[in-house]
Amino acid sequence: MFMTRQIYRRIRIYLNEGDRYRDRPLYLEVLETLRNQKISGATVIRALTGFGSRGKIRPIDEDRRSEMPLIIEAVDEPAQVFEVLPAIEALAQDAGTGVLVTSETVEAFKVPRQV
Repeated sequence: MFMTRQIYRRIRIYLNEGDRYRDRPLYLEVLETLRNQKISGATVIRALTGFGSRGKIRPIDEDRRSEMPLIIEAVDEPAQVFEVLPAIEALAQDAGTGVLVTSETVEAFKVPRQV
């Protein structure tokens, strides 16, 4: 077996669990948008706590889940990633919430599936 090496682009989208887009959680809308835009894959990660631009550390409190930070991470070809960014921006603007999107080049090693 042999791993292949490839250069990809990773985006991370930082938002809060309680952020909404119309009647759905914003993170679900972002995932659906990434899938519809043919991004290879994405994962939602729930953070224990964190702080944002206001500097307020959010306590770990299950009763305040709407304030808990989430990170959506997606990796794909650079052109594919850059193509999806305007759709993410439009979702955040329509939702009336602020999101932070980071982007970096990553080196990936894929192990092929055995048949």
